[in-house]
Amino acid sequence: MSKDGVQYAGEYQLDELRIMSPNGKLTDLKTDMQIVEINLFESIFKNSITGSVIVVDIENYIAKLPIIGQESMTLKLATPSLKAREDIIDFTQTPLFVHKVNLRTEIANGAQTYEIQFVSPELILNNRKKISKSYVKTKANIGEMVKDVLKDSDDGIQTNKKIFLESTIGTRKVVVPNTNPFTLISRLAKEAISGSGSPHYLFFENTKGYHFRTIQQLFNQPMRSEFNVGEEGLGEKLLQVDPSDKTPQTMTPESFKRAIAYSLNIKKDLMMNATNGMIGGKVIEHNIFSKKLKTKTFNYLGGEFEESPRIDGNRVYSQDVFGPMTKKLEDEITNANISFVPISKKGEVDKSFESGTPNARYKTLLNRQSRMLELLNGISINMTVHGQTLLSAGDMVDVTIPPLGGNDDADTEKFYSGMYMIKTLRHTFDQATRTHVCDMEMVKDGFADAI
Repeated sequence: MSKDGVQYAGEYQLDELRIMSPNGKLTDLKTDMQIVEINLFESIFKNSITGSVIVVDIENYIAKLPIIGQESMTLKLATPSLKAREDIIDFTQTPLFVHKVNLRTEIANGAQTYEIQFVSPELILNNRKKISKSYVKTKANIGEMVKDVLKDSDDGIQTNKKIFLESTIGTRKVVVPNTNPFTLISRLAKEAISGSGSPHYLFFENTKGYHFRTIQQLFNQPMRSEFNVGEEGLGEKLLQVDPSDKTPQTMTPESFKRAIAYSLNIKKDLMMNATNGMIGGKVIEHNIFSKKLKTKTFNYLGGEFEESPRIDGNRVYSQDVFGPMTKKLEDEITNANISFVPISKKGEVDKSFESGTPNARYKTLLNRQSRMLELLNGISINMTVHGQTLLSAGDMVDVTIPPLGGNDDADTEKFYSGMYMIKTLRHTFDQATRTHVCDMEMVKDGFADAI
């Protein structure tokens, strides 16, 4: 077995963990303190990574440095068998920002434990920076605006991290009035449309960088990992390698695939979804220029369900959940949630923005609202697995769940097995036991089998 390979599932290596004060003083937490635990948090609905380090301090570095919540932190962690840059958690070139010291407690005479909380420095910059500029004669495409705010403009974030940007169509003339950069990008995500016609953009950060992408592009990613629930005989057994195979290989424990714990977190609530816009809704466009109203409806139980690709193609509710579809029932479904969009448009010219493609929220708002609610309040699994630093929020994974009661007629649970997207992820590195676990919430937007 390769000396660089993993010895057991959940093994990790901590290559660097340092804190530097604004005046240049440096402390190496690996040697100067006792590290208890490191946590990293990611979510497809959050603009920044957050995390914490719990330490035991017996040399009073908290006063010597001092550590008061204004320092930078470099961090590098990896699963030993992983060598690719995108599979390693590396914040050595883009340091994190310590913003708070919490839970400071004396545990013995001359010894204290405390939690050092950190975030991405881009979030700190975002909170103190405002953009006031015009995108009327410069960047006219939403994708170009997002890149300008994140990378190019002096008024923006100017991040050095990798950006995963899905191109958008149409032109928009936007005047930004004293707005935080992330607030602007989140607003633009609600108006953006991809080349494939999808309005389902997300803006988030994970350990790989910043993402401005549709959920469909995330769905189309290669499978990142696979997990089994209740599979017997895996334990800590290592994969066997054929001695005659001269190709360099690194063994991976089979138990990486085995869930430590899981629960089906079925948050879909028919009573709530019937009124919050997931099942159906209506949008009224008020044209201030022509003093006219236009109305558009959305019905999840009707043809609108098929408008854009999904992880699984079958509804989570039967089309007859409220009875046979009639005009009266359709009106009841769409009237349960009503949105209002003011606009000033003459023909196809949006007078609010002088020229360019008119705001399409009237056409996309209901569909986007339903899809986002599916991810927030739909089918999900909470799962704890042996940690791998290659996992990130937004990744696609395959989950195999055995049928309840060991039904011999089926190998897997037909509704809940299959592909999922990681919605939220917590990496926990326990320095005492040298183990890494990942707590994840994974979501999907349909069933593999029709109800």
